[in-house]
Amino acid sequence: TLQTLSTALRMAEVKPKMRLDGTVKQVELFGAFVDIGAEKPGLVHISQLREGHVNRVADVLKPGDQVAVWVKTVDPARGLIHLTMIEPPPMDWSDLKKGAKLTGKVIRVEDFGAFIGFGGPKDGLVPAGQIVKGRRINKPADVVNAGDEVTVWVTSVDSKRQRIGLTMIEPPALPWAEVKKGHTYQGKVTRLERFGAF
Repeated sequence: TLQTLSTALRMAEVKPKMRLDGTVKQVELFGAFVDIGAEKPGLVHISQLREGHVNRVADVLKPGDQVAVWVKTVDPARGLIHLTMIEPPPMDWSDLKKGAKLTGKVIRVEDFGAFIGFGGPKDGLVPAGQIVKGRRINKPADVVNAGDEVTVWVTSVDSKRQRIGLTMIEPPALPWAEVKKGHTYQGKVTRLERFGAF
């Protein structure tokens, strides 16, 4: 959502992830106050100025600067709006579901697997054993390289430990966990034996 300063925003209208244009009003050691057209200015903490370490807020911002910011949190009871100048990823932890199909890019290849960037809160890891189906590989670099576009599926999401597990092997349409006694399924005969059919 793009909001301009010409629109007077009520605190109740300010929502997390909103993109706003603002003007830096005050620079402090711990951050900067930005007028976003709301009842009160929002605070961009020094850790939210850009990716990586910032020594001094004044090295990045000065009063009067026009900046694009995103809302992190809103506390109407205390009249606080926390902002960030780091564009949030398109996907949040709550958007990630086991089995979800994603398209991403190989960011880094290690001996134990490949890290995939897909627009999530963190890069996901495809372990070496989940890169190719049915055959063992000596090292992931024999199969994938940094920059490759790949299709992956989510195998696990752990927001507390900040880890996302992925696989490049397409999961079956019917996972083991969903096969239940008494359920009816349609299938295809793949092999006949004297004792039965597969």
